[in-house]
Amino acid sequence: PRARLPRVLGTLSGGVEESLVLLRQHDPWLIAGLIGYLGFDVMILWSTFHAFGASPDLAVIWMGYLIGELGGLLPVPGGIGGVDLGLVGTLVLYKVPVGAATAAVLGYRAIALWVPAVLGSLAFVMLRRSLSQEAIAIANCEPGGEVDVIGRGVVRVSG
Repeated sequence: PRARLPRVLGTLSGGVEESLVLLRQHDPWLIAGLIGYLGFDVMILWSTFHAFGASPDLAVIWMGYLIGELGGLLPVPGGIGGVDLGLVGTLVLYKVPVGAATAAVLGYRAIALWVPAVLGSLAFVMLRRSLSQEAIAIANCEPGGEVDVIGRGVVRVSG
């Protein structure tokens, strides 16, 4: 485990550095995507409240979301437990009934965790299939022939 720590820390710092580089570019599409992700995430929480028959003010849901998501800083996989309790607790402090807050947060978390997991699994299977077909095409290609490689376009295979 100790031998992996430097590699894990290096990977983590590389990810943080890459994120900072992207944010410093002030790309309007990136900023729009970040704001859109946040907005749609809050709208999912708002929708689950309405699905369970509760309708707290949108400002309460925003504040509950922003403060409650801090529970995701707890080091547990997927923020399970920390985010849930943080969201419910914050919403209850804003006078949302416990039952409504719990039902809405559990519905929201089910959507927020399982939809990306299912879609990500499908994307992973499709990517593996594409890479497998690509590897077969490269292996069967004659030296000097060309193969379409994901992310690089058409490349010439050397012998």
